[in-house]
Amino acid sequence: EQMRNELASLSIDEFLAQGNFDLATLPAKTERGYYGQQRLTNGPVFIGVIFCLLALLALVFSDGKLNWYLMLTSVLLVIFALLQITSVVFICILAMIVLSILNKRLIWFLATIMMITVFLSWGKNYLEFSEIFISYFPLYSKFRSVTMILVVAELVIPLIGALFLFQVYRNREKIKEKTNLLFIGSGVLALLTLIIAMSPDAIFEIPKGLTAAGSSYKGYFENILTQNNAPQQLLMENEAYFSAYAKNMYEFRVSIIRTDALKALFFILSVTAVIFFFLKGKIKQQLFVVIICALVLFEMVPVGLKYLNNTKDESGEFNYWTDTESEMNPFNIAPADLAILETEINEQPWLKDSIDDRIKAINAGRDMPMNKVEMDFAKMSMLNQLTDFRVANFKGLTSETRTSYFYKSIGGYHGAKLMRIQQMFDFGGKIGFQKMFDLLNVKYIVEYDVQDSQTGEINPMVYQKNPGALGEAWIVDEVKIVENADEEMTSMFEVNNFNPRTTAIIDERFSDMLGDGVEPKSVNSKIELTQYRPNEMKYDFYSDVDQVVVFSEIYYAEGWQAFIDDNPVEHFRTDFILRGLKVPAGEHKIRFEYSRTSFDVGSPISLITSIIVILLVLYFLYASIFTDKFKEEDKEEFLPL
Repeated sequence: EQMRNELASLSIDEFLAQGNFDLATLPAKTERGYYGQQRLTNGPVFIGVIFCLLALLALVFSDGKLNWYLMLTSVLLVIFALLQITSVVFICILAMIVLSILNKRLIWFLATIMMITVFLSWGKNYLEFSEIFISYFPLYSKFRSVTMILVVAELVIPLIGALFLFQVYRNREKIKEKTNLLFIGSGVLALLTLIIAMSPDAIFEIPKGLTAAGSSYKGYFENILTQNNAPQQLLMENEAYFSAYAKNMYEFRVSIIRTDALKALFFILSVTAVIFFFLKGKIKQQLFVVIICALVLFEMVPVGLKYLNNTKDESGEFNYWTDTESEMNPFNIAPADLAILETEINEQPWLKDSIDDRIKAINAGRDMPMNKVEMDFAKMSMLNQLTDFRVANFKGLTSETRTSYFYKSIGGYHGAKLMRIQQMFDFGGKIGFQKMFDLLNVKYIVEYDVQDSQTGEINPMVYQKNPGALGEAWIVDEVKIVENADEEMTSMFEVNNFNPRTTAIIDERFSDMLGDGVEPKSVNSKIELTQYRPNEMKYDFYSDVDQVVVFSEIYYAEGWQAFIDDNPVEHFRTDFILRGLKVPAGEHKIRFEYSRTSFDVGSPISLITSIIVILLVLYFLYASIFTDKFKEEDKEEFLPL
């Protein structure tokens, strides 16, 4: 009764803190301002209102005879797309293509393409339209995500806007005759933006109640309170807490929309004013270019800096991994993570010294030393960098990202993976997941959000150590030759008593690489990883007889080359997915290096081409601004609007 009275005097936050519940999982800590049909919006597509305005002005200023028919058709196209009347949508698309051909204006072709790609990016929100492209357009089904198609809009909209600026710059007098169109185009967009700024609800359907995420959190905390016999007062406070949360989140989203709308309005009015004064001859050509470029940078750069972390440490390296700002750490460190860290330090004492030295170097460059949370994130980052074992989340091998954030993993979140990796996972139950984890050097197996069967409490992470992990590389006693990949896989099944520590299974197509045969592992032999990089691995080897070494790395001959003492040698596939190498007796340096001829040749070509393009742009700007290269009488339409 005394405990109940004490609990009754606590707020819900204090009650949760007293029970050591993870307050970081509160929705206000995890839910963002975004809402809508897309669950994940990690890669925002930001073009900027300036280029959208310039693209709209390009369409408005188009002098084609069918311009207004195209404008009307495009409006109808958007309306019917929103209504999802697909047959009429395709009729409108065909009409725009035909009208664009008859109109003989490039920008309307580009505008048609842009609208099609935007509709495709809606995905399941306009599934019928996407399914037509998936079914009948070659390779479209290979896209990782429907939103990837927006890269076309990101290219086309700025291109249309740039063509308009080019026309304004080259044909000022002709554009000046249509100044009223400048105010019409800008006025429409400015009015729409003003309406959004004044009343976001007039355009957007902003949820006023709890979202699905908020409801799940509410239920989660209700269960905690009920299971811990919390007084009714706290249950009522929980209800009030989430009601206030829903209200605050609604106001938060409204403020985001309103703030961005006001920013957009500023840029619309600014660009319109600059173009107007340029047409009136109040601004010189050189200053016009500078002001427009400055406004574009002023709009785009802050958004880019908010999305990308571009800070560097004192050594000049990007410090994403050791940055401890909350937005840079999407996952919390669990006690189990620190337990793994402590285990590794106990097993490898040198690890503690290396981590301590790096911590000292980081603190030396800071005004204030790192706090405990910052220190833990830095240590976990260094554990990942300094060690080579892998961690597997058994229940989410390829469907989660937390494991890959803190450790080297065998899964992670994949849009596409090597087929043999997927086959290995698919056959894992028959092979025996334990053997698969041993082969892939999985030292720890983890599981997240595990509910205790006794108390009902949620443990954010549990782990178990895998004592059978075979390490980065090992020497086998024997080799079993099989006829094909199917037999290679079935030979690894549990029923065949496959022991990966002593036996390597190799497809017969690689048998020539084994030479005269295989010697059992010598008691004096050893293989040790000395350097690990994504594109290069180095090993020290010694044996008094020739040996077959298995490397716990994926076999991928299209780029990976093996070297023994800097001499290129052939390596083979073993155990269905791993690398194998026959190493002669003696002391050797082994290296695996990734290099693709196409990349090595293509990179210089790409660099040279980029330099040429930049030089051409600079020459064009110089010739048109500072010389008489383009004389007044030569200023004909380059690409007609």
